[in-house]
Amino acid sequence: MHHVRLVTGIICLTTLSNTLLAQTKVVEETILAQSAQIEEVRSRIQSSVDERDGKSYTVIIENDSVYEARLQAIENVMPMTYNDNVQTFIDFFMIRRPSFTKSMLEKKEFYFPIFEKYLAKYNMPDELKYLSLLESGLNPKAVSRAKAVGLWQFMTVTGREQGLEINEHIDERMHIEKSTDAACRYLSTLYKMFGDWDLALAAYNSGPGTIRRAMKQSGKTDYWEIHNYIPKDTRVYVPQFIAIAYMMNYADLHGIYPEKLLCPVPTEPLYIDGYFDLTVFSELSGVEKDELAFLNPHIKTTKLPANTCDFVIHVPKEKIDVILQNSVAIFDSAGKAPFVPEVLLAKEEEADIPAETETIVKTITVRHKVRRGEFLNKIAARYNVSTSEIKQWNRMKSSKVMVGEVLTIKQQKTIVKSVAPQLAVKKQMQEPVERTPSYHTVQPGDTLWNISQRYNGLSIDQLKRLNNLNGNTLKVGQKLKIASS
Repeated sequence: MHHVRLVTGIICLTTLSNTLLAQTKVVEETILAQSAQIEEVRSRIQSSVDERDGKSYTVIIENDSVYEARLQAIENVMPMTYNDNVQTFIDFFMIRRPSFTKSMLEKKEFYFPIFEKYLAKYNMPDELKYLSLLESGLNPKAVSRAKAVGLWQFMTVTGREQGLEINEHIDERMHIEKSTDAACRYLSTLYKMFGDWDLALAAYNSGPGTIRRAMKQSGKTDYWEIHNYIPKDTRVYVPQFIAIAYMMNYADLHGIYPEKLLCPVPTEPLYIDGYFDLTVFSELSGVEKDELAFLNPHIKTTKLPANTCDFVIHVPKEKIDVILQNSVAIFDSAGKAPFVPEVLLAKEEEADIPAETETIVKTITVRHKVRRGEFLNKIAARYNVSTSEIKQWNRMKSSKVMVGEVLTIKQQKTIVKSVAPQLAVKKQMQEPVERTPSYHTVQPGDTLWNISQRYNGLSIDQLKRLNNLNGNTLKVGQKLKIASS
């Protein structure tokens, strides 16, 4: 019996020893495998220095099959072709210009929701949002050497063809939403021309005529097959587009991360009519000038002209209550054009007459967006108007308002104008002074009313009599006499 127990013990010890040996072997194999993986990862780690700003990065390189598989994973409507051309620009954005990639990761949170809204509106591929990164680096004020402007880099002619207003005061190629809407419409037109998104992108870069000629010369209809027939810049355009799309989806897997995100800013619209000084508005409203410029990059000057009509500026939503509560004072001050006195020349002795003032009451229009918890009485009290007036201005049959509804509110604005002092001259010393007729050249948007407002003391009837006008129609470039001889 003692021998049986001894043998059994020996067998158990042997089994335990074999188990421990097997486990040790598994652990050793796991460690070796992990070590091999670590070495393999180490072999793919590369130090890089951005060519432009000199900042250092540690990036992770992958093999070709990984890049190709990842591009296939994000392919939706637009083709995400992988080839040597595309790899060249993946390396460019990852190794040579990682700071650009990092900057785009930081900015896209602000701009992409806007792009996605308009792409969805026109039923276009969501991937097109990456195009603006190539065009402008997500800078609404970007201007190229060829004078293309804005997020989507419109030339003046193309911008105007797409309905964007461009003048000395505003440039809607820099308007974030209007330029995006225009870019979507233009890209949609190009896609209808070619029936292929790669060709549409190429045409956006070099013009549809260039792509048609390349197709005719090559006899091909595929972007990659007409490469030798298109301009050098256009040959790299689609590969760059695919490469930046890749980096916006996989930059973190290569060791590139955003630091300071540019997040969306909730805004409210304000509607401007007539002269408006943005500097004065900034001082009185508490909206910083830089923030006002950031939210309204299409405004080129600090002062909007007298013929401004129903013009929208965007302000931070957090400031809207203060602005609306003080709207009369703010709009009165910001809308007060500087007085330029008219100097009358006289001879010899002159005696000044004290300056006079003229008070004008002007009606301004404010747009109010109904928020949760607001009702008509509360809105009327805020603007010091009656509910019946609000209903009349908005053609409302009942007092019910909906969240998100925009109401027109009219406010009285008092303008005090200085009247130039007259010069008293002794009759015996006064000599007749000949006055040369003054003229006004009609500009786009001019009406008899805003022209008469521009020249103090001139009424519409006087303007019509001076120029023998029977009606109110004006032509751009027409010369109007504004003073008699």
